[in-house]
Amino acid sequence: MSSASAYTALLKTLQALAGQREKELWPSLLRSAVEVVPGAEGGAIIARHEHCYRVIAVHNYPPQALGLNFSEASIIAWHGNEEACRRGEPRIANGVTLKKLMGAALEQPNTRAAKAALHHEHLQSIRASLFLPLPIGHEVAAYIQLDNRSREDAFTSESLEAIRLYALQATTLLAAQNQRSALEARLREFEIIEGLTQTLNRASRQEEIMALLVQEISRLMSSPHVHVLLYDPESDWLESAGWLGLFERHAHVRVPRGMGLSWASLEHKRVLRVENAPRDPRNFNPGPPSPPHAQLTAPMFDVNGEPLGVLHSARDLPANYTPFEERLLGLIANVAATALERSRKSAHLERQLRESRGLLHTVTALAVGSSDQAWSELLRCAVEMVPGAEGGSIFVREGKAYRLVAQMGYDDRLLGAKVMMPIHRYWHPQPHAWLAGEPRIAKQDFLRQAVGFQDQFMDVASARLFEQWGRLKEIRCSLCLPVVLAGEVQGFINLDNFSNEQALDERSIRAARNYALQITALLAARREREEREAAYEGALRAIGVALEARDLETAGHTDRVARLAELLGQELGLDPSELRELRWGAYLHDLGKLTVPDSILAKPTGLDSEQRQVMQSHTTLGYRLTRHLPFLPETARLVVLHHHERWDGTGYPSGLKGQDIPLAARIFAVCDVFDALVSPRPYKEAWSIEQALAEVRSGAGSQFDPAVVAAFDRVVQKYPEALRLECLEPEGSHTR
Repeated sequence: MSSASAYTALLKTLQALAGQREKELWPSLLRSAVEVVPGAEGGAIIARHEHCYRVIAVHNYPPQALGLNFSEASIIAWHGNEEACRRGEPRIANGVTLKKLMGAALEQPNTRAAKAALHHEHLQSIRASLFLPLPIGHEVAAYIQLDNRSREDAFTSESLEAIRLYALQATTLLAAQNQRSALEARLREFEIIEGLTQTLNRASRQEEIMALLVQEISRLMSSPHVHVLLYDPESDWLESAGWLGLFERHAHVRVPRGMGLSWASLEHKRVLRVENAPRDPRNFNPGPPSPPHAQLTAPMFDVNGEPLGVLHSARDLPANYTPFEERLLGLIANVAATALERSRKSAHLERQLRESRGLLHTVTALAVGSSDQAWSELLRCAVEMVPGAEGGSIFVREGKAYRLVAQMGYDDRLLGAKVMMPIHRYWHPQPHAWLAGEPRIAKQDFLRQAVGFQDQFMDVASARLFEQWGRLKEIRCSLCLPVVLAGEVQGFINLDNFSNEQALDERSIRAARNYALQITALLAARREREEREAAYEGALRAIGVALEARDLETAGHTDRVARLAELLGQELGLDPSELRELRWGAYLHDLGKLTVPDSILAKPTGLDSEQRQVMQSHTTLGYRLTRHLPFLPETARLVVLHHHERWDGTGYPSGLKGQDIPLAARIFAVCDVFDALVSPRPYKEAWSIEQALAEVRSGAGSQFDPAVVAAFDRVVQKYPEALRLECLEPEGSHTR
């Protein structure tokens, strides 16, 4: 495979990562794999869908194969080794082995359409098959299958090496989609909550609220049958307050305590989902029999945990409800409970409106990615809205420690302080409850016993800060709520009271959970962004390494110049995002040389004027090629375009002068020239490090920015090992 073909394949994959629509993304990835993997003539991508696996992309297959569902057992049989399959190990099959695997797959339970597909002549004509599982966590999320119908020996170890690249990209896409879907569902829930809150806020009397609530449940849940019952504390019964559809026959029903699905949901404090309510043994129906229907029943409680009533949403069979709709009715019940309390208590209305605005502000901060602002705003809202809270803090996991990202009521100098694991011995003394995300409320006696914890769980600098945290000893009670993401505690929120040991209670826990959900959303968004950037980083570096091989560069040139540029950027005060953009530009700086003929690129003697013009065109051509990478920042693209400009204005392609040259290009130019000097090329011997340094210094003010050269001298003193071809990268390098 030529390096240009490899580049094209990587480019297509990166374009898929950068944001194609889902229906285009997987076919694009599969098409690229078929083009690049040696031996591939066609293939399919099969992804998990509920309890089976569904074909989501095909290439050189009959179009009716799209959307077919296969059982997990038949997929594993087609792989041939269950343990290896779940570990994500690929398999190549041909000849007799392939026929045996096909027979084993046919013996497994499947739909009629799936069995017909396995018998189809297209599958039966396969001569060689490459099958690769894509595990995420504890399950296989998808499979890539590539086929050849011409030769049994079509797939080799070279095919396996090529397909692993696509496996990494597909796994990244699957993980990102899962997290994005979860976040989108969460944001959709917030939209529904806000819309329903605004609708119910138009009513002031309970009767008006009930009428609006019935209509909104019917609309949001797509339910023709709705029933709302309210709790009467004097009689200890539930009474009908709103109805629609088949529940009209229960317009005047009163349900005594302990009877029916209504009281079952109140007693269990959760939404109940039943497939056929009239047949459920808990059903309470004092009137004529109801027709068969699926039903959701959601309890409503006030802020003290006392029952307010229940909501029923029903659909005629065979229609049913999904887990998302079950959760949604629970959210509607929470909003309805708030509206009911507002109608009974105007002061409580004011509180709920402030909380809604605070949550919306946090969601907005999350949507634009401003996590620093979001942490502080989220904590401010929590301290204001959680009953009993007077101060607090939010810690987020970083490596083997938790960093303080927001605080209220304490010294601002504490921000950034770190506490080491296992911090739960102080904050949350029950390890299993900590890992399960369960809250704990600690009273003053326990808190006094824990004073001095910083000696065990904090680094020296943070411990000294906490020693000056005078209010720590003033805490009368404290609520800690761990935030669990992907099976690990990724952070926690602490809310404290300094005046009343009984101030924080179950009401506080219920209110605080809203803010724990916001922390989870922020952390999930951050993780998705980091994983996406890591995927971009690895793929861009792979392109750089491929380019360096074609350009006959000394091995490691891409990594060395990227690392040198990063160190020089740090010395000049660039922030992490600017360093990332500089690094990405370094990976792609010679991208345009893909268009330069080998006769010019590898010529051992000097170039004539026409050849020199072709060589110099690689900067503008490379810049144009980067337009196919929409995720690539403009700063990185400008490195590709301007890294051959000169401080005195005599460089190319634009003849920019002085500070008109982008800073990232000025930084990279010094690193690129230095590494070129110390590296052997077809037309020259390698210079010594001392000779190269002297040449760079002599170019200050003519070829290079004098300030950048001065900073390069400082980097030389700090990181002398980074100047050598066999450089040892300091910890934290991004080029491993």
